[in-house]
Amino acid sequence: MKKPIEKKPATLVRLHAWCRLIGVTSLVLGVASLVLVKPTSLAGAVSEIWNQIRTMEMGFACKVVVVEFAIALLVLVLEILVMLKLAAGRKNIAGAGATLQAILAVTLFVGVNLFSYSHYQLVDTTLGRLFTLPMDLKSKLENLRDETTIVVCQLHKTFGKFTEKPDRFDYAAERVVVAKVKDLVDQLRELGPKFRVQVLDVEDENYERRLADLTSNAPQLRKAIETAPENSIFFWAKNSAGSITEMIQRMSFNDFYRLDKTASVEANQQRGNLMLLPQGREGSGAVEPFVRKILALEARKPRVAVAVVDEWLTTRGTDSFGYNGLRKSLESHGFEVKDLILRKLRQRPASSVAYTFDESKLDRLDQRIRVIDTNLERFEKGLGALGKMALQWKGTPLSELEKAYSDQLRGAKLSEENRKAQVEYFEGELKNLQEARDRLQKQKLEVTKEKSSLDVDSLIEQQRMTDLEAKMNLLLADCDLLLVPRPTLHDVITDDRNLPHWLHGLEKAQVDAMQSFIKSGKPVFALLGPTSEPQDQGPVPQGFVANDGFEDLLAKLGFKLGKQTVLFDEEVEGFSEQMAGLLTGGTGIQAPPLLLDWSEGSGRPVALKPNFAKAAHPIRESLKLTGRSQSPDKPLELRLRHPRPVYFDAPQGVNLVYNPELFQTSRDSWNESQPFPEMQGVGERKIPSYNPDDKDPNKGTLEARRRGPFPVGAAAEVPVPAEWYANTPPKKLPSVRLAVVGESWFLSGPELPPVKERFALDVCNWLLGREDFLPRPSTPWKYPRIEMQDRTKVLWLWGTQLGMPAFFAYLGFVVLIQRRMR
Repeated sequence: MKKPIEKKPATLVRLHAWCRLIGVTSLVLGVASLVLVKPTSLAGAVSEIWNQIRTMEMGFACKVVVVEFAIALLVLVLEILVMLKLAAGRKNIAGAGATLQAILAVTLFVGVNLFSYSHYQLVDTTLGRLFTLPMDLKSKLENLRDETTIVVCQLHKTFGKFTEKPDRFDYAAERVVVAKVKDLVDQLRELGPKFRVQVLDVEDENYERRLADLTSNAPQLRKAIETAPENSIFFWAKNSAGSITEMIQRMSFNDFYRLDKTASVEANQQRGNLMLLPQGREGSGAVEPFVRKILALEARKPRVAVAVVDEWLTTRGTDSFGYNGLRKSLESHGFEVKDLILRKLRQRPASSVAYTFDESKLDRLDQRIRVIDTNLERFEKGLGALGKMALQWKGTPLSELEKAYSDQLRGAKLSEENRKAQVEYFEGELKNLQEARDRLQKQKLEVTKEKSSLDVDSLIEQQRMTDLEAKMNLLLADCDLLLVPRPTLHDVITDDRNLPHWLHGLEKAQVDAMQSFIKSGKPVFALLGPTSEPQDQGPVPQGFVANDGFEDLLAKLGFKLGKQTVLFDEEVEGFSEQMAGLLTGGTGIQAPPLLLDWSEGSGRPVALKPNFAKAAHPIRESLKLTGRSQSPDKPLELRLRHPRPVYFDAPQGVNLVYNPELFQTSRDSWNESQPFPEMQGVGERKIPSYNPDDKDPNKGTLEARRRGPFPVGAAAEVPVPAEWYANTPPKKLPSVRLAVVGESWFLSGPELPPVKERFALDVCNWLLGREDFLPRPSTPWKYPRIEMQDRTKVLWLWGTQLGMPAFFAYLGFVVLIQRRMR
């Protein structure tokens, strides 16, 4: 007789079911509670919870997740124990073996994954080891301690704003760059949990919310993202040493992978294929500039001093005259900008100074306060006088008023209506004066508040320095690059914004300080407009000089600037329109673009051709490469209006490794000593035009009147002249880098167009010895495509259409024979 099967009590069954339900519910709630940690991914949430547990600083969300998973784990352990008891109770060897095998399999699966999570190794099997960091960069990154956040910001302003309407190559390049950043960050994560990446897309409907969450404790990062001019990658970290400060670096997509649109259009037999140029050194791909930005988070930014003669020409000056756009471009690419003001033009006569922008601002604010105080004093006196007169007309009898104003009344009688009207007039005037006084007092409060934001005591102490050269040396001591813009001719046809060249003249002490700056091996970027003047200009005013010696200083270093102005054939039409009396005559003139390619020796008279190296200057090569970011039918164009020739003659014993000339004007140009219309007779004016002259006194020299092209920009590295040393010069003279352009207005204005911005950045980076920051050619990355020869195509055609069916037919026949043999 069989023994009846014992059933579990109903209470135990219900308890077992409730435990299972609680375990499953806890597991589901635990996974759902991960949202409270605000993760970007499941791995990110787990990593954040583990970090909080390890540091014993668990937040509320972390505690909830830990408790729920602990309950689920406890129920799982109980379930395993119940299963083991059942298997042992049945004494079923097969069932126990199966259960044991399942447990061992689960243990092995979990154990292998846990071990691989903490002990893993990436094996790069690609040709060229594309996913392996160079050892020198890897060793530098291993020393990083703080976490770095990498933000990929897609503004869909593609590649330096060179293209107004992006095309398929721009969008494809944008997608590839985002994917490349993610791949590179995955490589960096091998060095530890020090990097996290965030992708922001302005077309995403959650962009504002994601931006707010990302920058809730990073106001400077938010400002940098909101002011980014193009698609950018931001590197952000907090410096916890001392006061917590934000550290930010930005690089454009183009500084990571540069789009070669010209090659992209021409690739694949004109059918097109995306071609990107990695901007690292050959062999490292785009890893180098990416890692360089991470390592430079704590590095000091290069400081550029901009030396001008008045506040309205500074990088915080007026939109028409200032270099505000230049400041924005430099600061957005990792530079600091410092304004130096060298004269007080508003004084009569003008005086030379060495002021920072804040010093000049303090003078301006003090002057405004003095003017406001003078006007307030006048208003107070006027209010007192009007108040007395109003009281007099209110309380004095009419008879006495008639006597007091008998001369004005001339026998007329006053009435109460007259008294009332006069009192109303005085009260109205009092009200107007009180409102004007209140406005002035409000202005004074605003000016005083603005003044209080300055370090007044320190600025006053600086202003007390009377030694001009010593003050200049002090202000230049912490600067890495000196930029000297001298805008002169802006439009000789309409006389719009033209400035005389003597306006920029400096004292000898100031020029000597610049010479000392160069002598120390620090670079200078000079933008010097033409020195041409109208015939009726008159003598140089008192307090100014026509030649301050700065150009002579550059000449000793090999840079010779022409005394004439380069005009273009297109301007002859503008002169004619102006002479015809057209209101807008000459305002639409556009100078031809500068040449980046020319035949060897062009740009000078035949007898004065220099013996330059054939290799093009890195800045010139950079501009040519930048031009390939545009479509072939829209070449990159840099234009200068009214430049002056800039020639370079290497000092004796100096051998240059490349041609120092950066660009030349087109052949449709000529040099003119008098670029202004000249009066001839009554109401007649002579228009400048090119006329060959065999009697030219400058014939055979660089100043000879001739047709273009003309070099208008040069850059070179030369040794400091031995004559600059009063005592015995050193055995090895220090070398210095300089760049000179014969025009200055093209970098002024509130914004810099992309091509001008690229040029300014390239010049500054080259002068500072940062060639790695210049666009560079490299082995291009491209979409892989199978390029087959005609014979290969035939083999593939026969193989796919005949070979594969025949092969499978053969396999079927073999199977059939095998079955019949059974």
